[in-house]
Amino acid sequence: MNKKYECGIILDLLPLYIEGMVSPETEDVIQQHFLECETCKKAYEEMSQDIDNQVENVAGLVARIV
Repeated sequence: MNKKYECGIILDLLPLYIEGMVSPETEDVIQQHFLECETCKKAYEEMSQDIDNQVENVAGLVARIV
């Protein structure tokens, strides 16, 4: 498996990627990396789930306050 970008770089970019704050070119690079690297793809899935859970928790707190 010949990965063009190191996993460390991809992992550093994941939070920005999840928030939709990367350029289209960077998005393409990350998506291509996921096709070659199951470890980074799994890290993305776990990080995305964590963020979704945090958003739900905050929404629940706000609903109780209001």
